[in-house]
Amino acid sequence: MKNQIVIGIVIVALLCASGCTVAPSSQNDGGSTGTPRTAATTAAPGYGSIEVISDPWGANVYLDGSYRGTAPMTIQNVSAGKHALTVSMTGYKISNTTVTVKANGITSVKKSLSVGKPSIYMVINSTKYIYQGSDPLLEIVGRLYNTGERPAYNMVLIVEMTPKDSADKEYKATREIRIGQFDPGDERNIVEHIQLRRDVDYKGAIKYRYEDDNGKKVTGTAKTF
Repeated sequence: MKNQIVIGIVIVALLCASGCTVAPSSQNDGGSTGTPRTAATTAAPGYGSIEVISDPWGANVYLDGSYRGTAPMTIQNVSAGKHALTVSMTGYKISNTTVTVKANGITSVKKSLSVGKPSIYMVINSTKYIYQGSDPLLEIVGRLYNTGERPAYNMVLIVEMTPKDSADKEYKATREIRIGQFDPGDERNIVEHIQLRRDVDYKGAIKYRYEDDNGKKVTGTAKTF
């Protein structure tokens, strides 16, 4: 067996010495022309920075929904292109903007935040009559919200049921619901009853009254029905 292997090696050597060539292996699939295919390359995107300044200082900074810190600050290594920038601070209105970052550049953004205020509204889930004697008792079920940025102090809800026919105006009914301090993000269930006059058609409104940070009285309507 060893002799056969040796003989085979000698034969191959003699053939190559006589001018045989070994075709190089192809490392491309360039087609019938045999031209090597160049691999497609995509340049990496450039990066820049965003300098954020807020008035007042200390506002929270979010880039594309991710918290990055408090202003003043510089966000490094931001890919070139458009990005969503949010600047927020308790008691102030949120600032949302789109920032365009240039490669190898610094984009400066200064945001002056506006002082917020309470925003009061109510959702009424149901109203129904509960009869007691000859005059109906109206039950109102709902939920009260403050979606603003500041507290409402000494807040009071006023349920007003006004006759649709002015000839029945003497039968107007009101009821106050004391809420007290109602902070941003607060929610409260409301279940209230008010006595009405039989055979009178009413329209309803839930109004509010509160004091702001400066003690100024503010009034408005949370819901009509």
